Amino acid sequence: TPTFAKQTIQTGAGASDRTVTDMVMDPGNASSILVYVFGVAVAGDGGVWVSTAGDPWAGTATWTQTITRQGFGKFAVNRSGAPAATTFALTQDETVPCGSTATSAGTLKTSPDGVTWTAVAAANGFCGGQCFYDMVPAFHPDTASTIYLGGSSDGGVGTCTNRVFSKSTNGGASFAANDALLHADSHALTFAPSNHNVVYVGNDGGIFKSLDAGATWASVNTNGFNATQFVSLSVHPTDANFSIGGTQDNGTEFFQPNATWTRADFGDGGYSAIDQSSTDTANVTMYHTYFNQTNGLIGFARVLTAATATEGNWQLFGCPAPGATLNGITCTDAVLFYAPLALGPGNPNTLYFGTDHLYRSTDRGATMTMVSQPNFGCCDTQGRNFRVSAIGISQQNDNVRIVGLNNGKVFATTTGANPMVDVTGAWAAKFIGRAVIDPTNSNTAYVTLDGYGTVSHVWKTTNLAGGSATWLPASNGLPDVPVNAFAVDPLSPSSLYAGTDVGVFNSSDGGTTWAPFGTGLPRVAVFDLNLQNTSRKVRIGTHGRGAWEIAAAAVVIPPDFSVNIPSGSATITAGQSATFNISVTPNSSFIGTVGFACSGLPAASSCSFNPATVTPSGGAASTTLTITTTVRTTASAQPISGATLAALTSFGFLGVVFFGVPSRRRKVLRLAGTLMLSLIIVFAATSCGGGTKHIPVTTGTLPGSFSVTVTSTSGTTTHSSVIALTVQ
Repeated sequence: TPTFAKQTIQTGAGASDRTVTDMVMDPGNASSILVYVFGVAVAGDGGVWVSTAGDPWAGTATWTQTITRQGFGKFAVNRSGAPAATTFALTQDETVPCGSTATSAGTLKTSPDGVTWTAVAAANGFCGGQCFYDMVPAFHPDTASTIYLGGSSDGGVGTCTNRVFSKSTNGGASFAANDALLHADSHALTFAPSNHNVVYVGNDGGIFKSLDAGATWASVNTNGFNATQFVSLSVHPTDANFSIGGTQDNGTEFFQPNATWTRADFGDGGYSAIDQSSTDTANVTMYHTYFNQTNGLIGFARVLTAATATEGNWQLFGCPAPGATLNGITCTDAVLFYAPLALGPGNPNTLYFGTDHLYRSTDRGATMTMVSQPNFGCCDTQGRNFRVSAIGISQQNDNVRIVGLNNGKVFATTTGANPMVDVTGAWAAKFIGRAVIDPTNSNTAYVTLDGYGTVSHVWKTTNLAGGSATWLPASNGLPDVPVNAFAVDPLSPSSLYAGTDVGVFNSSDGGTTWAPFGTGLPRVAVFDLNLQNTSRKVRIGTHGRGAWEIAAAAVVIPPDFSVNIPSGSATITAGQSATFNISVTPNSSFIGTVGFACSGLPAASSCSFNPATVTPSGGAASTTLTITTTVRTTASAQPISGATLAALTSFGFLGVVFFGVPSRRRKVLRLAGTLMLSLIIVFAATSCGGGTKHIPVTTGTLPGSFSVTVTSTSGTTTHSSVIALTVQ
């Protein structure tokens, strides 16, 4: 059993724990170890540290810093020649001059001892500003003169040239591209121990192999090797197979009704969505995003049929980009690389998109309207507005919305109001991974947190419509890891699913307790999770191990029904009526009768339901809600007659001067008399002067915005929905 000793590399300023991005040992001296530390804003805490004395294996080494750098770094080492000599290589995300600008495009240095370093100018720019993500240095095991460099995509600015993969056979004096057939974004390289001409590289496209020391390459991503990095995975409402999912740098993938995969579109695939009002597998509206960048590309792509879900046939909507259709999204918005996209109810589904505010569309994305305040707050460490990271829309009422931000804030509305209200709970300021509204109850919602070191990664409210949203922790049994995906079983809303950085968990009691769900899934980050209801399968997209599915948890489904109000808002003039179609859908065992009521109506208005009750057993049933308002009228009060005025005056004075009654009654009469005299003065004022004057009296329904609650009840089962009514 091996033992390990903690190495204290640095003391004093900047000595708190830091991330080690790489480490390497001198093959000729086991006591000589190089460590690269990712520094932060404390001067001098990052860069290369070398053990120069003592025993690092016993924790007694003396460490010396030879390069100071607050960024990423990776090592390579070679020991060859006669006599054998050690050569170290170091790649960093340093800022170097590239043409007329200085960018963080990457550098290469070599060293014989880890202490003195020499820059290799021909390598400048090899990782093209993505060195934090793409950085692979390597030597051929047999000679330090052959150097391999893996970077990002091919390109160049001025004297700097970034490559997917390049090779030098003259010790770094020059490099040539060796990346034919390789995917962009290099991450790893290794040589076969038995034959150093056999080289394997890992990148965003999987694993590739060379038999000639890197001159030519071939993919080894064969059956059984699943490494696709899904960002999202969406399901069709009725077809058990039909899915689309955005993937990291591998486009948007389409799982077809015949259970085969095909690539539907190119580039970075982000969020995806399938319109849930689809009734077949031919005429299906689908959406997906690419990457998003302020003043670059902000938007999404759309097709209206499955047949057109192929490269070149998606219509791009958003801010100016080659071929994009302008639809109201602003290119200067602050936005996440993967901007969230979500669907609401309706036919077609309403579409939502998040930047530093929330957009909504009722025409499949052709036009987007801002439905939140212009921004939710400023600013992050780079001066950008905080950005929407999660969107939740009630499937019962499109006006009930909740958004989470990348700074941990949550905003909501239950009436479709703009601005939205801050309903943030008492959680740590972590990235909001998901915001989900119970599909059967628009008052219940969940938010999930990314990051680590928090009391709870799932929070729940059951009074979202109350405006204040009381949140309680709901993650007992979940590990302290990010929760990236979340779903509520619409047939049994107490059954919940959470996709975490270490797999899938299930709660059968509404989030009170959680347990790992299913078997066979590797310990992998789950980035999206959805329940395909007709097949009762949970389908997930993992970030690195492809797509998986499993039968949903067995649930005892109590008799219940769901309520949907496709259009939950109306604007009318006083005296007019507003009508709303209410659809009631039973689950398989519900056979009851549902009655309706409404509350929160404006004054001088009424509501009625036709029919008053429905019995939706065997299929959906509907009723029509009519809210009737009253025309506003203004009438004048009649002037008071002289005789009446005199009588009232006498009574008023009598009350004021009445002294012959007991003290307590006298006080009451004097108060009444004083009030009466005040009224008399007002009446008299309206009756004097140049003609008769009147006090205006308004009747009818007053203007304003009202939240009308519709209650649907069957026995002890009740569902509430909120309608937004504006009276002009």
